[in-house]
Amino acid sequence: MENTSSDYEGTNYSSSRSVTWSMDEMDYLMDHCIEIDSNRRMREQFIKPIQLTFRDQQLEAEFCQLKEDTFKSNVLCVFILWFFVAASLAVVIPRNKISIASLTAASFMITSCLVLVMANEFPSLPKKLIKFSSSFSLRRRDRSLFVIFIITTLALATGLNIVSVS
Repeated sequence: MENTSSDYEGTNYSSSRSVTWSMDEMDYLMDHCIEIDSNRRMREQFIKPIQLTFRDQQLEAEFCQLKEDTFKSNVLCVFILWFFVAASLAVVIPRNKISIASLTAASFMITSCLVLVMANEFPSLPKKLIKFSSSFSLRRRDRSLFVIFIITTLALATGLNIVSVS
C-alpha cells in the first residue's frame, strides 16, 4: 500500500482509499484557506507583532473605543477562581496573622472590583458609581489598567501567603 501526500497541510491519504469530496466541502476548504491567508497578510500589514496594536494610530484609537462585552464575565470568572485559590491557600498553608490578613484584604479588593465592574447592571447603586462602571466597557486603557491592578493584588496576596510560611 503506497502513501501519497496531499497538498493540504499534514494530511496523508493512501492511494487504495478513494477520497471523494463534495463541491460544498471543496468550497468550504478553499474559503477557509483563503481566509487564513488573508488574515495573515492583514496582520502583517496592519498590526505591530510584539505590542499587538494597530500601526495606524487613528485605527488604534477607534479600536480602543469599541465596547468590550466580555470584560464583566472575565472579572466574574477571576472573582470565582480567586475564592478557590484563597480557600486552597487557607487549607494548605498554616494560618497566621499575615496569611489571614492578606487573604482577607485581597478578597475584599476583588469583591470591590467586581462590584465596581458590575455596577451599571444595578440601577439602584449611586449614579457616579454606575457612570464609572460604564467607562470600563468603553475604554480599553481603563480595562487594561484595571486588569493589571487585579493581577498585582492577587499575586501580592498569594506571595505574602507563601512567604509568611517561611
